[in-house]
Amino acid sequence: MLTQERILQSALELIDEEGIGGLSLRKIATRLGASTMSLYRHFRSKADIEVALVDHVVGYYDVTNHDEADWLEWLQRTFSRMREGLCAHPGLMGLLDNAAFTTSYRGRNALQVMDTILCRLRAAGFAPQHAAALYHMLMAYTIGSVVLMNQEMRRVVVSGGGSGGEDERPAEYSQLLELGLQMVGVQQFKGVAEMAPQLATLWEPEAFRAAVLHITRSFLATAMSDGNDGSDGNDEKAPHRG
Repeated sequence: MLTQERILQSALELIDEEGIGGLSLRKIATRLGASTMSLYRHFRSKADIEVALVDHVVGYYDVTNHDEADWLEWLQRTFSRMREGLCAHPGLMGLLDNAAFTTSYRGRNALQVMDTILCRLRAAGFAPQHAAALYHMLMAYTIGSVVLMNQEMRRVVVSGGGSGGEDERPAEYSQLLELGLQMVGVQQFKGVAEMAPQLATLWEPEAFRAAVLHITRSFLATAMSDGNDGSDGNDEKAPHRG
């Protein structure tokens, strides 16, 4: 039986295998053994499938469903899980540029994640303007880190780097960086060569968690240094640094 769930799962498999450019109604229908027209009973267009697909993945990873008492630890885990989901399906990054998703519509799951994060920041004592600003800052960092990682992965695949040939996707960023230095010549970029070990570790999960913590604490410190403790006048307490 053809359902929205099956259509979205098929679309996700296509994007994982072929990238966003490989997504088409015809290919989805072929995978499902259905006609292209039958998809229109569930979605009005390919754009609707794309929007629903992002929301489908957001719901699957359920990134805010954990209960650390400390808000800083909760924030670290939330964005780490978000990054994990995006890394597992790198083709989805192309969908985040979809105007329909970014401006006129956000799915229920995506809105729920946004709402939960903002409410948690408010409960920690952040004023509305600071909660919104920190949310956007952490989202930008999370998405940006995934985009950069995907770019490095593609460079290695295109160049045929790694022992397994073009289909191999090395798991460690250190491998990618080392290959890049070999390709362009270490002596031309002494700063990169000197700090290669440090740069390599920045993409590891623990380093990402530490960066989320650093961004949050720096944001809080800046708000306080400007003579604003980050809270509004009605809050019982200002955000604590953890």
